[in-house]
Amino acid sequence: MTSRPVIITEVGEATHYLQDGQTAYIIPPDDTDLLAKTIVDVLTHPTEAQKIGNAGKELAEKVFNTNYQARRIIQFFKDRIAS
Repeated sequence: MTSRPVIITEVGEATHYLQDGQTAYIIPPDDTDLLAKTIVDVLTHPTEAQKIGNAGKELAEKVFNTNYQARRIIQFFKDRIAS
């Protein structure tokens, strides 16, 4: 199954996980010219866009699942207790 690529702005937590041009397209918040160019690139280069979409989906399934998040929360509290 293939996935659509995402285009996000450099705002919020997602930019800590995603990599521009590898797992998403990351655009500065006020750069409408780059946003337009990126949309055109996605539409005119579907194979590359599909690769980025698939990589983003794979990352999301790995990072944003409940088991991963639970392990991170447990580690957070273990670190706080240890210090």
